Amino acid sequence: MPNKIQQLAFAIAVCLAGTGAASAQSKKIDGIKYTVVAPGQMKVEDARKAEGRVAIPATVEAGGRTYRVTRVGDEAFKDCTRLLAVSLPEGLEAIDYAAFEGCVNLESVSAPSLKKVGVGAFSFCASLAAIDLEKAEEIGSHAFQKCSSLKAVLREARNIGNEAFTTCARVTYYLPDMAEVPDNAFSNEKAYLGYEEEQRLKESGLCIWRDAFRACKVLEINLPS
Repeated sequence: MPNKIQQLAFAIAVCLAGTGAASAQSKKIDGIKYTVVAPGQMKVEDARKAEGRVAIPATVEAGGRTYRVTRVGDEAFKDCTRLLAVSLPEGLEAIDYAAFEGCVNLESVSAPSLKKVGVGAFSFCASLAAIDLEKAEEIGSHAFQKCSSLKAVLREARNIGNEAFTTCARVTYYLPDMAEVPDNAFSNEKAYLGYEEEQRLKESGLCIWRDAFRACKVLEINLPS
């Protein structure tokens, strides 16, 4: 039978082990909290106090392990009114729901590996003029709503949600290769899809909501060769 001293030592060891496991689940660097989301992966969890120009690291060390930073979490930078620019690393592929909503002074986002932009991710970022979207495949509804300064280029997008680019300054869209593009599906005059055109695009592998580009000041559509 173990004596009381042995039992106490064991209890302390278990507590310490539990503390270590918990601390390994998150890490705060320069006021930004990173949290484990999958084996070997972390996301930006909370950066609500970020300001100026921020660079997110490609990897984070926590609990003796190295984690890749692969996404920006829900509302991570929401309403950071002093945030001016963000540099996201290679390998970060997703920006989640409302991650930068209301960052009214945010001017640019470098995101070389970005593939998915969540619902409302940059809504009401009126100063946002540039973001890397050429590799983005999915743009959520209202993702860039009211980003009136934005000039975006899309090359891989196959899923564009409702009002994703409402009132943006300019969107240049190179349609991915597909079976068929409906006649007059896009026009700079209306920036709107009819119901039939929307359905036919879906049949061709594109899911583009009718109001995806509503009130976009300039819409340039380049059909596949």
